Amino acid sequence: MVDWEMSLIPMLTKGLDGLQAAHRAPAVMHAAARQYARS
Repeated sequence: MVDWEMSLIPMLTKGLDGLQAAHRAPAVMHAAARQYARS
């Protein structure tokens, strides 16, 4: 495997975990999005 693939796979895994967490807790994600928009 090339280096970018090695770093891409954990990134995609974290992204999928994030999507699942967002699906379970939309209110938390909305709060985080508002906080991010303010900063």
